[in-house]
Amino acid sequence: MNENSKLMYNELIKNKIIPDIKQESDTNLTQEEIDLIGTHLNKEIEDLINEEL
Repeated sequence: MNENSKLMYNELIKNKIIPDIKQESDTNLTQEEIDLIGTHLNKEIEDLINEEL
């Protein structure tokens, strides 16, 4: 189940969250900024998964 959650999370990030962030931004995000957002979101989801265990 944990792997399934990670897969769903990664798909959500790739297909919904990052495109939405790009659309809402007045300026283009750099790859570094996108990577930083992804890193932060990964940490948050890991914390949420660990809270459930």
